[in-house]
Amino acid sequence: MNSPPKYPLRFLRWFCREDYLDEIEGDLIELFEKRAEKSPERARRRFVWDVVKSFRLKNLKPILKGQNSNYSIMFQHYFKVSWRSIWKNKGYSSLNVLGLTLGISCAIVIALYVEGEFLFDRLHHQPENVVRVVKDFVNEDGSRLPDATTPPALAHVIRNELPEVEQVTRFFPNWDRRNLIGYGDKKFYEMNLLRVDEYFFDVFDFPFISGDRSRPFDGIHSMIITETIAKKYFGDENPVGKIVSTNINNDKPFVVSGVIKDVPYHSHFSFDFLIPFESTRSPDDNWNWSSFYTYVRLKPATSFDTLASHVQELVRKYRPQSLDDYYLQPLTDIHLKSSLKWELATNGDINYVTILIAIGLFVLVIAGVNYVNLVTAQAAKRAKEVGVRQAVGARKNSLIGQFLVESVLVISIAIALSFGVVVFSLPSLQKLVGYDLSIVLWTHPVFFIALPASVLLFGIITGIYPALYLSSMNPLRMLRGKYLSSQRGLRLRSGLVIFQFVMSVSLISGSLIISRQLNFLHEKKLGFNPENVVILPNVRGRAGGQGDLVGEMKKIPAVVNVARADGRLGLNNFVAGVESKTTTNRVALNFMRVDYEFLPTMQLIISEGRNFDPSFRSDSTGIILNETAAKQLGLQKPYVGQKLKWDDSGMTSHEVSIIAVVEDFHFTSFHEVIKPFGFILEANNGSNFLVRVHSNDLRKTIAEIETVWNRTKPDAPFEYGLQDKQFEKLYASDEQFQNLFSLFTTLAICIACLGLVGLIIALAETKTKEIGVRKVLGSSVVGIILLLSRQFVALVAVGFLIAVPIAWSWADYWLNGFPYRIQPGIVDFAISGLVAILMAFGSIGIQAFKAATANPVKSLRTE
Repeated sequence: MNSPPKYPLRFLRWFCREDYLDEIEGDLIELFEKRAEKSPERARRRFVWDVVKSFRLKNLKPILKGQNSNYSIMFQHYFKVSWRSIWKNKGYSSLNVLGLTLGISCAIVIALYVEGEFLFDRLHHQPENVVRVVKDFVNEDGSRLPDATTPPALAHVIRNELPEVEQVTRFFPNWDRRNLIGYGDKKFYEMNLLRVDEYFFDVFDFPFISGDRSRPFDGIHSMIITETIAKKYFGDENPVGKIVSTNINNDKPFVVSGVIKDVPYHSHFSFDFLIPFESTRSPDDNWNWSSFYTYVRLKPATSFDTLASHVQELVRKYRPQSLDDYYLQPLTDIHLKSSLKWELATNGDINYVTILIAIGLFVLVIAGVNYVNLVTAQAAKRAKEVGVRQAVGARKNSLIGQFLVESVLVISIAIALSFGVVVFSLPSLQKLVGYDLSIVLWTHPVFFIALPASVLLFGIITGIYPALYLSSMNPLRMLRGKYLSSQRGLRLRSGLVIFQFVMSVSLISGSLIISRQLNFLHEKKLGFNPENVVILPNVRGRAGGQGDLVGEMKKIPAVVNVARADGRLGLNNFVAGVESKTTTNRVALNFMRVDYEFLPTMQLIISEGRNFDPSFRSDSTGIILNETAAKQLGLQKPYVGQKLKWDDSGMTSHEVSIIAVVEDFHFTSFHEVIKPFGFILEANNGSNFLVRVHSNDLRKTIAEIETVWNRTKPDAPFEYGLQDKQFEKLYASDEQFQNLFSLFTTLAICIACLGLVGLIIALAETKTKEIGVRKVLGSSVVGIILLLSRQFVALVAVGFLIAVPIAWSWADYWLNGFPYRIQPGIVDFAISGLVAILMAFGSIGIQAFKAATANPVKSLRTE
């Protein structure tokens, strides 16, 4: 125990010169022995620290052994030679750096995007312990309608009856309503409002700027606002305690009780205002009002499956007649893995993220293959240099080190350029991905370490093959310059070119099929006409009181129809249970409350019966169904006059009569099949005006509508939307994916073409004399171009044949996510192959033409 540890002394003996070791080793041992007299253990611990202190930075240079100094000199030599080689071969080096820069830039952008997608909802404390309770509406025939909402009573019974639960919260969104909020002379319509309970901040960790987190609300007429809203209404004033006017809860004023930071982009729901829930219906006892969102924070180590079964048992206990199936979703899975009805926002898609990860790897591999191809071709040109090095005694390790240092140097330059390209392009990429990727980059500094380290490792892996292969070549063979013509070298490059274009053709085919599918969705008939329909969303109550808004709008020459409804096609609609009185079939029916003009305004086609008519008082209990609803209810023609049982939002139900059936129409995206839908009559009380106009001058007509609005409703700001734009929003994530896919496909093709340019230059250099002889003997320019390019065009063709089955399998897998889809055809793949061959031939042809038109005398003089 009284002898110092042996490993620190070994460390000294390995790295230090003998004279320095003799100088300090005795002092270190003497110091150790003095300390060991008091505490041997402490002396051993301190001894390691004393050895480390002896290696102060200023002492490193004089104490290092000669062999280590030689290592430093050796690496300096490697660096100088590598830099001279790069500078001497500027053309090859530029192609290498450009290809790697493009590939690495793609990889970084995709990594940022993927990280941004996986960051969703991880801002809260222990997000893995938070789940959302959701359900499937289950019909009598077993069909399901997945839904993100739950009854408000569910949160109450979970909190009181399940001990494995730490806390439960429920909230009620604003459902596209516009609330007029004002302070002083500032008045704005606000939509992003949530009604929450007192447990909201026990489940979610949105940080407070001011206010009391433990007691966030001060009565039912208090509100919490975000930082941006605070600046919007109050400027630099402290908002807490200020009173704002609202049209909420019968125009009650609200007191600001707190300010929180803006909800970050990586939350699957957002809000600007939080207010307490207030209703005449008791939420703790209401099982029929499925409009709430329920989130549960679990105690640590609680099983999801066990809790899910307990939740289902509670529902069976309080709603024994219900067939609905309740289950749990982890909070961190909602954004990428959930696509239920009534989602709080448009979620991402884990399949798209997975595909983009694959593309990122493909592009990086293509860049790496491109680099290996160019390095081996360039190294073949330097074969004599390598042979001379071997002949004069250079060891294999020395050659490996030289090539690796050169590879790392090129990769390092590419990394630096890639970060510059990424930072410069981030503002433009925001339009493609939907949010600012710089937030991910600058708020997660791990990218500045992990990404360069990963790419540097990629550079070493990429450079190791040329280093190992070239260093093992026979010196005599290298001096004769036969590397390039060897079958092994040709097979290597041929295989790499084929691999590149397998990936490239697959990506081109995928891009074409994605574009065709999305065009198909845009052009497919919806079953109604969304064109030239202007939506005015700020309507509340009857049209009268401030002037006859409907009558005034109808006086505008370009206005064809004016309708009212409590929803919009293309947005989420309410759901009610409907049951046939003859077949007892029961379905979950999507429905809207509309007026007499809605069907003609939207140009829905009635297949049986008639439209709502003010001359029929019985239409107040009438219903119009789509054909899918009639079929799933098991009704027989004629449908008109048959009775249905309609479930109210309360605990009762009443009878409705079918007055018409319309042809099926798409009221949501083509990602979903057509589901049962119905219309019930509620004249003059919808929250939206829908105005069909002539398309001659839409901008002028909207300006005339705004004039009428301002005259008849002067206290309400004018806002409008377009029905066709509403449906375009349903495909925003698909179009985003298409744009990203097309961008990275284009870059992959560019990288592959850069590789071909480098290879044709190398091939032309090795055939300089042959080209000169052929030209002297009368060979044409076209013949020489074909001689140089046919090998590569053939390799691209082989790559195409291999890529077709791969791309076909992927396309079929992706298209299976659409109920309405195209069939990938041979034309898609033929076009992709033709594009790849044309791009390859274009890349090769320019360099081949230069070689073919060079002076033959100069060519014959070339050694």
